[in-house]
Amino acid sequence: ERVQDLICGSFVPCFKGLAFAQKQLGDHKKSASAYERCVALLEEVAPGSAYLARWASECVLESSRAGEEGAVLRRRARVARRLILVHHGCGHGVFELMAERY
Repeated sequence: ERVQDLICGSFVPCFKGLAFAQKQLGDHKKSASAYERCVALLEEVAPGSAYLARWASECVLESSRAGEEGAVLRRRARVARRLILVHHGCGHGVFELMAERY
């Protein structure tokens, strides 16, 4: 599976385009799943990428718009928080500020 992820990593822009298209079409559940896949692939092939925090945040927003609750939404929110803090730092109020921007 790891080799497949590494190969798929070359196509992250395509997967991101799919996530955005589904968002624009109002299919928030599929959009959230597609953003989650983008984050997973990008963590594998480019763990320091600035896109990670943004796409993880989009995943949480789309999950919320889809009406998802419970474990799925909490897991996605934890991933987004971790990536925002890793990318932007963990000072007082950083997460809240970046979450507002995203």
